[in-house]
Amino acid sequence: MNGNMTLESLLKLLRKNVHILIGWMIGSFAITVLFTFYIIEPQYESISRIVVNQTENRMSNITSTDIMTNISLMTTYQNIILEPIILEEVIEITHSKNTLDEMRDKIKFQNDEESLVFGIAVTDKDPLMAAELANVTAETFQEKIGEILPVNSVTILSEAIPKKTPTSPKVLQNILFSILLGFLIGFMQIFLRNLLDKRVKSSEIITDLGWINLGSVNEILPRELKETILPAPKQTKKTKTRPRVEQDRLEEARYVRQTKEKIEANES
Repeated sequence: MNGNMTLESLLKLLRKNVHILIGWMIGSFAITVLFTFYIIEPQYESISRIVVNQTENRMSNITSTDIMTNISLMTTYQNIILEPIILEEVIEITHSKNTLDEMRDKIKFQNDEESLVFGIAVTDKDPLMAAELANVTAETFQEKIGEILPVNSVTILSEAIPKKTPTSPKVLQNILFSILLGFLIGFMQIFLRNLLDKRVKSSEIITDLGWINLGSVNEILPRELKETILPAPKQTKKTKTRPRVEQDRLEEARYVRQTKEKIEANES
């Protein structure tokens, strides 16, 4: 292979081995479809949004300092939700079979910077259970937070509702990624195989290397070689052909024997 591969030669190489690219892309696509639709279990997400206010409920007296204080406590509120004091009651109310660690893995928080509103997002294989867990978690937090921190009010802005469309796996994204991955694997196979192949396949390579082309020898296929070989002469039962060398030896022995007999006859 020429070390300085041009774009034209690269495209020619890809066209020549396009079957490898297509094979890898189809294989990767098939595996992804199998995992996405038959092996990976769909997950559904539901979100309940709440707002926490630590100050007294008098809008005329709320200052920017109060708002910043509430925002800085957002992480604290979210950490409290993940504690057993909240999650154990959620598990008990919903009769969930999840452990505390499994519940923590299901819950994610959504909040914007400089906002007092944050969402409790719960993911589950059952869309109804995902919505129920999100709503019960928000309600339990609303009841328990006053016992933990001096919070004036917790308001549930929107309840979680079951979603019909799963959030994972992402079908279109997975399929596009699998096709791209198959193309890259096929491209690497073609490139490496051509890179490691040291055979001279065309006179262009000799010209590129600056060598002198002394000629070419055509390749003969086994079938063509077999056709060029003359069939051996058929032997009959009465007459058997012998190799030329053996016949010459027999004639030479016969000549020597006759000469010897003539000499003996003359002497007698």
